[in-house]
Amino acid sequence: MRRHIALSTLALLGACVQLHDADVADDSSPLAAITVTPGTPSARPADQLAPPGSMVLSTSDAFVLGSTVSVTVQSAPASSPVFLIGSIATRGTQSCPPQLAPVCLDLFTPIAVLGTTTSDAAGTGVFSLSLPTTLPLRTAHLQAASRTGGRHTSNVLDVPFEAPMDTDTDTDTTPPNLCLARVDFEATIATVTGSPFGSSMAVLRTTPVAGFFQYDICVPDSDTRAEVGTYDHPANGDFSATLHAIGVTVTGSPRPVVTVEDFPTSNTFRYADGPQFADPTIRTMSANGLPNADLETWLSITDSSGTVFASPAPPATFPFVPIASFPHTFYIDDGNGRVQMQMTSVTQTLTPQP
Repeated sequence: MRRHIALSTLALLGACVQLHDADVADDSSPLAAITVTPGTPSARPADQLAPPGSMVLSTSDAFVLGSTVSVTVQSAPASSPVFLIGSIATRGTQSCPPQLAPVCLDLFTPIAVLGTTTSDAAGTGVFSLSLPTTLPLRTAHLQAASRTGGRHTSNVLDVPFEAPMDTDTDTDTTPPNLCLARVDFEATIATVTGSPFGSSMAVLRTTPVAGFFQYDICVPDSDTRAEVGTYDHPANGDFSATLHAIGVTVTGSPRPVVTVEDFPTSNTFRYADGPQFADPTIRTMSANGLPNADLETWLSITDSSGTVFASPAPPATFPFVPIASFPHTFYIDDGNGRVQMQMTSVTQTLTPQP
């Protein structure tokens, strides 16, 4: 049986952040796509029963996308409704959803209230979960809660989603990576310093640039700050920008660094590739297929209202649309000069979750 993880006991309501309905809307989390139906508890030997007075959430199933799995709660209030809630966020704001008041959770927003079951006379209930194949390949954090007779929450159960086994014997197809986000862009060169790619301001200014950048929402966060996420990609990043005036296409390494800042009054997304200060990771970009160790790109977009991000996780749906509404810095530097651009449009062409 997969081990359940005991977290802190229930926090007092006054210590929690009260959320608005929009903050806990079920469609704010990809887990809302899961269908939950009540199951029937089976008899358990005495040595498998949870100790009285502590709700325990557990499962023995592997959470393979496309399958149906069971999650069991024990020591719930007898013959009472029990909620199952989920989140894939690993940091952010503690959730105290109005639907469950006065219960607060050990989960971070955004959450999805997945469904309910009714416990039996012994306080045992079963949730049957149908997992769609469109869920991201990340770890879900599940918790049970009950409002009967006070505030009751279970441990947080961490369950990694797994890809279905590939039964296709063909070797010419690759299953899609459900973690990738790709954004196509169009831009105009605003300023030029030095002589990038052997060109000049007179040739490049006001000319068009087109390309895309790609990042992986499943890369773990290496930043310990609550409001900031830093995602140092070991693979799966991608970048391309074609400077049409001179016929140069710049391509990125697979190892960009994505940074997401979710401060109350300011949200910022950054995408950096090429050599980074005080970072030994090799990120070699290329121009027309020729590697250049000095070549780098930098994109930083800011929302001064602080409302586009719900957490410092990399956005599955790119929120900076229309791009003209958001101040941004975007440049490519080849070591001999810099091309500074202003984006005129962005379009997401690959979305990692529904």
